[in-house]
Amino acid sequence: MRKNFYLIRHGESLGNIGLHSSADPSLSPNGYSQVAKCASLMKEYLDSDDIILTSPFERCIATALGIAKETGAKVVMEPALHEYFSPSLINMKYLKLETLTQKLQKHEGLNPPIDELDDVWWPSKPESHEERTIRIAMLRNRLIDASFKYTNIACVGHWCSIKDLALLLVPFFRLDFVKNAAITKIIYENNICNVEFSNKIS
Repeated sequence: MRKNFYLIRHGESLGNIGLHSSADPSLSPNGYSQVAKCASLMKEYLDSDDIILTSPFERCIATALGIAKETGAKVVMEPALHEYFSPSLINMKYLKLETLTQKLQKHEGLNPPIDELDDVWWPSKPESHEERTIRIAMLRNRLIDASFKYTNIACVGHWCSIKDLALLLVPFFRLDFVKNAAITKIIYENNICNVEFSNKIS
């Protein structure tokens, strides 16, 4: 079975431009413009039979819902796509995030995870690089398994999760920088993955 993966970083956030200091900022005005362009491009690849998996962070949800509005694809939360909780970046003691239930109540068109709903979706302590890699590898294994029956799968995440997922799908392929709202397409067929295009923006 062939599967087409579209790995997409969220649009520019208020945090990216220094206008929001919380751990969960939404998109900037420019970010919404980037998402509109990305969604227009994704109309070529997705329709109502397809799925968009999104990190539970606001900037990713807004990006995924913007793409879904244009394509009709189903948006499903995927906690494994979340941001990297680095010991050098985040003090877990003061981290305040909404639960998945709160996210679902807040956003029309957002669907619960395919697996069990776990409201505490962020880790209890900062992640090491190895722990992050294991998290993304487990996601990759679920997505390429025959039981995950979607042909076209968009994954909306962060620089780190998109970079890691791309590398784990295609060994030795490196995304040293992932642009906001850019698309990387990877084709999985006969247990082999190949990159069709990388960091594409409209």
